[in-house]
Amino acid sequence: MMVAEADSVNALLQNAMAAYRNGEFNKAEVQCRQILEQNPEHIATMQVLAAVAGQFGVPQRGILLVNKILELEPGHADAYIQLAKLLRQDGKDEEAIAALKSAIELAPESAAAYNDIGLIYRDAHKTAEAMECFERAAELDPKMAIAHFNKALVCEAQGQRSEAIAAFKKAIEADPKFAEAYAKLGSLMLQGNDHGGAFDMLRKAVDAKPESAIAWMCEARILAEEGKTAAAEEAASKAIEIQPYNSDAHILLSSILMELGRFDEAATAADLAIALNRQQLFGYHQLVSARKMRQYDRPLIAQIEWMLEEGGLSEDGRIDVGFALGKAYDDYGEYEKAIGHFDAANSLKHKQTSTNSAAFANFGVRVDLQIQNFNADFFSRNADIGSNWDAPVLIIGMPRSGTTLVEQILSSHPEIGAGGELPFWRDHMASFRMDRSRRVDPEWSQATSRDYQELLTELCPGKGRITDKMPQNFNFVALVRAVFPRARFVHCMRHPVDTCLSIYFQNFSRHVDFAYDRGDLVAFYRQYQRLMAHWRTVLPADSLFEVQYEELVADPEPLTRKLIEFCGLEWDDSCLRHDRNTRPVRTASLWQARQPMYRTSVARWRNYRPWLGELEAFLSDDERETSPSPVEKIRGKLAKCSGSDGPV
Repeated sequence: MMVAEADSVNALLQNAMAAYRNGEFNKAEVQCRQILEQNPEHIATMQVLAAVAGQFGVPQRGILLVNKILELEPGHADAYIQLAKLLRQDGKDEEAIAALKSAIELAPESAAAYNDIGLIYRDAHKTAEAMECFERAAELDPKMAIAHFNKALVCEAQGQRSEAIAAFKKAIEADPKFAEAYAKLGSLMLQGNDHGGAFDMLRKAVDAKPESAIAWMCEARILAEEGKTAAAEEAASKAIEIQPYNSDAHILLSSILMELGRFDEAATAADLAIALNRQQLFGYHQLVSARKMRQYDRPLIAQIEWMLEEGGLSEDGRIDVGFALGKAYDDYGEYEKAIGHFDAANSLKHKQTSTNSAAFANFGVRVDLQIQNFNADFFSRNADIGSNWDAPVLIIGMPRSGTTLVEQILSSHPEIGAGGELPFWRDHMASFRMDRSRRVDPEWSQATSRDYQELLTELCPGKGRITDKMPQNFNFVALVRAVFPRARFVHCMRHPVDTCLSIYFQNFSRHVDFAYDRGDLVAFYRQYQRLMAHWRTVLPADSLFEVQYEELVADPEPLTRKLIEFCGLEWDDSCLRHDRNTRPVRTASLWQARQPMYRTSVARWRNYRPWLGELEAFLSDDERETSPSPVEKIRGKLAKCSGSDGPV
């Protein structure tokens, strides 16, 4: 080839590669064919043209090209790696593995070959083999970010969250612009309730790849967490405009629509996510959660059962599917099947937590210290340091005890804004300080007061009362009372067994360590009871109002009127129409919060009496001696036809 011809070929090749990188595949193909007209055996050009064939969805054409390369140069290890990608695209996984093994024989240090074999094993649900390949790839090339990322995905799928976090961090260290790694790390941090760290990672994902689908998805996550649900919907929709076939974007939109109470649209988005990727298992959870299952949903349930038995699911996948099936069979009144799925899912979830008997013993010690230190004398010593602001209304209690329903009722009042579940007090506990005389540090109190007031007023501008519905704020009553002496506490209560069962039946998006084992639930509930008994003795009567769920649903108006009076407001009839409240709901009770008041979740534990286990400790003697009659069972089934799966 003449020098001028070589220069022309090199220029065309550079242009073809630039066009390929920019997604201009037609242009790349034209330029490659111009080169091959001059030099039919130009290997680099054939490689680009084979890659274009893969992008056009015709891997067979690419396979022919790469096989020609290997005829010309049998020792071309990279060609075997490219051949494997095309064979995998063509559904020929065994041949792809053989090609990659040939690449490794030629180039034993090829991290790319090990990584690609790992991908095939991962998709075939051969987790151990996949992990071995990704670890080998990362060992051969510590700067290969995608190998660390793929290892992290396997760890995450198996519930090994600390290992996944470490691997995602290594991927970011190897490639500081790896937007997907930042996004995944942010999601894991959110699950672990590390909001500050999560927001930092999600924003870095946006900065790493601005205006991309992944950037808009991360923006949507941030906006949703901040309670800006309408803006979150818009961001998720922009991600779908950019990548219409991204199943993760559709499932994110489904979750946001659920929060907005648009359940039919949410179900449609979840359906589409599953159609795009049948391994999008959270989509099944969304479909089952979006409504009460009816007989016409049986084919959907059969499909989910098949996925559980034959789908080769990861541990996280089995958890998502197990909770979905448990909820479905509970809707159908098939309680033995339901508890079987709930038990299996909770057993897997329990393995993923760090909870043990020592942890609950430590929680008991912390309760002891609160009772000892935060007594009436503590509040009198600190009476002069708090803010005079009286807007906060903290709704506390166990999860699933009616806290969402109470917030829904209160925020139906025109003068009350709903703050939702805010991690503020848990996050500020770490910096809490007091001296030996139990005087709270005034600087901490002033800064905390300022930050909380800014947060609530930004969430609900112009409202005279603003709720904070983080149930476990019962742990931080002393801190709140010291900073805001005029704050109000609404304590939601429900039958202990109904409460614990309802917690046990929830697939919480964030880790709730005590939720996945009956014994853990009993231990945690006992400590909660001790602490609430203490607050009753030390708080003024006008700062604590207790709502019994069973009383509220039996006769809503009298208790609701007392609740509004407790908040220092005039009565408004809209408080009796909570189901018309259109505010976003971001809790496990988002479907029930949109329904009219119902009573079918009262004494729900009777449906599960044979499987209560340690929860029987909370039954009274009369309850132990009685069981539902056949007539009551029939009435219960009839009531289920128009009811729901639990309080909010």
